[in-house]
Amino acid sequence: HKLAVGVGQLARSSSRNPKLTIGIFVTLCLALMTGLVVNFEEETDGTELWVDVNSVPRKQIDLVTDVFGSEDRSFQLLVRLQEGDSEAANIFTEEAFTELFKLHDEIVQLTTKKGVKYSDLCSRFGSDCFVDSPTGFWNHNTTFYEANINSTADVGQFCANPFYPTGFPVERQTAFANFRLDTNDTVALARAFTSRYFMEVDPADGDEDVLDMEALAIDLINNKFNFQVLDVHIVTGRSLDDELGAAVGGDTYLFAFAFTVMIVFASNTLGTFGSQLNGRVLVANQDVFVIIFSAGAAYGLMLYVGIPFQSLVQVL
Repeated sequence: HKLAVGVGQLARSSSRNPKLTIGIFVTLCLALMTGLVVNFEEETDGTELWVDVNSVPRKQIDLVTDVFGSEDRSFQLLVRLQEGDSEAANIFTEEAFTELFKLHDEIVQLTTKKGVKYSDLCSRFGSDCFVDSPTGFWNHNTTFYEANINSTADVGQFCANPFYPTGFPVERQTAFANFRLDTNDTVALARAFTSRYFMEVDPADGDEDVLDMEALAIDLINNKFNFQVLDVHIVTGRSLDDELGAAVGGDTYLFAFAFTVMIVFASNTLGTFGSQLNGRVLVANQDVFVIIFSAGAAYGLMLYVGIPFQSLVQVL
């Protein structure tokens, strides 16, 4: 009873002071909406989004990370020929590896907008960046490659070596597709291969530099490098996260569409506009915008308090 009386008194006061009521409502909503700007942070990491921070698996993951540190991240290239790709194809050619070394040189020269270089992030073996790639047969050194390669046969002979110059064994079954040797076991042939570039994760920056470097690598492979011989596909640590972010961010359009449908439906079902007294379109639109402002204020308040929301679909 007391609650009903209080609501009635508030309603009477609001109706008697419409300008003040609207002003207070809009001011309060705008103040809360600032949370969308001040405290907004987009998170696309699957573990952060969907795994409860208080769950046993999450605590175990955090414990392992605290004790042993974060695992190195890597981006992987699948490299094959643009033309003539088949089970019998051979990618160990002079033309293919000349282009591969050009690509490798551009990758290791990548620099983020913050001035962070690939060499600042790469995992190291001794003093060198650790890269798992057939370029390792020449120590990932273009000058050494050019000095020793004069033909496709030279490439095949280098790639037939069971060990890299560093002493690491060549994982032929995992690094190469359809790997085989010629009848003399001196020249290697393969349909395709993978190259992996490893980077160390710094928990202090929240993986930001590594994520930026992965984005540059994706852009280089998909848009900037002029491939003539090779067909290269890239998979990075952020690839699935980007797709997840696109799926979650795509709900924004659904949110706008829902309110548009709401406005059109309310305007057409509540009558045509005649006057402020008789027409109901104005009232309908006012109600809709009240809902929009209220929703924005609610999201802003959630961010101020620190309550995350994964998807607008759950709200709609």
